Amino acid sequence: MSLERSWLADRVRAQEHAIAVLSADVRGLAADMQVSFRQLAEYQLRSERQSEARFQHLEALVVATRDEVRVVQERTTLLEMRTGSLENRMAGLEGRMVGLEGRMEKVEGRLEALEGRVERLEGRMEKVEGRLEALEERVVSIEEKMVTKEDMAALEARIMEALAQITTLLNARQGGQAN
Repeated sequence: MSLERSWLADRVRAQEHAIAVLSADVRGLAADMQVSFRQLAEYQLRSERQSEARFQHLEALVVATRDEVRVVQERTTLLEMRTGSLENRMAGLEGRMVGLEGRMEKVEGRLEALEGRVERLEGRMEKVEGRLEALEERVVSIEEKMVTKEDMAALEARIMEALAQITTLLNARQGGQAN
């Protein structure tokens, strides 16, 4: 039995040694698991914080986007109202344009009639200008022929002297005929 006992004792020691090794390995694994769990917990906390920060950032962006969309909608509504107002104004302007086109057509017709009259008046004006030029030439010629008062007085004196000579001659002839 001693052999059996010794074998059993060896076996128990081997088992104890294996248990001690396994126990040390389990403790190492437990420590590793604790570290892993701690790292996992830290990672989860970090991830949750990052996710929460990202969600808050996204939520702020969504709120800002909603505000921007609201502003755009308000502006769009305002632009639509202005567009309607502009369309009404455009319709009014189009009506005015039609009226102006009718007036322009009438004015064009009147202008054509006036142009015809102006062409005829231009012909008359040319004739009048020709007559005025001829009249001016006659006035210039008359002015050239006109003599001054002194010239007229001298001419009158010569005529009177010639008349006196003629009268003397006539008297002399009549007196000679009477003799």
